[in-house]
Amino acid sequence: MLINELTGSQIFLRPKGQALVTTRQAAGRPRHPRWTFTKLTPIPEPAAIPELKHAPDIYCPEGCTDFTFYARPMGTLKAVMLFVDFPDSPAGACAPADQANHLLGNGRAQQLFQDQSYGTFELTMDVLDHLGWRRLAQCSSDYNCHDFTSHRQYITDAIALFAGEINFQAISLC
Repeated sequence: MLINELTGSQIFLRPKGQALVTTRQAAGRPRHPRWTFTKLTPIPEPAAIPELKHAPDIYCPEGCTDFTFYARPMGTLKAVMLFVDFPDSPAGACAPADQANHLLGNGRAQQLFQDQSYGTFELTMDVLDHLGWRRLAQCSSDYNCHDFTSHRQYITDAIALFAGEINFQAISLC
């Protein structure tokens, strides 16, 4: 299925036999989307294909998703949003609720997961802005989000700042 920006996720273009037809997901009168198709032509020989950068510490394969490595996008994932800052990068006057709205796009992030999983995955986010900002002991440069061990230490340190205030057993672990 193809979805264009004009119609969003309400009207799909799908193959039917040798033709392409529109299908409306919701009830109502279909709009007339504009799609442009270009006939495929062979690439002239030799074609210059750029080399992919080698990144040994980052797992970002091209192709099908490896569900032995990534969680399958099905069901409901219950998560919490906590607010931490660093000695070298304080939060300042930014209110946690405002930061959450910015990061989640006022609910658009949750809708994106719903749309991209074709309705099979739901992200529920408990924003714990009432707990305020907590300061980590280490500077931001002491953590490396591209290294699993360092990132795990960041999460462990952040969770420790809220120990006894949150029931982490009710939160999905993946």
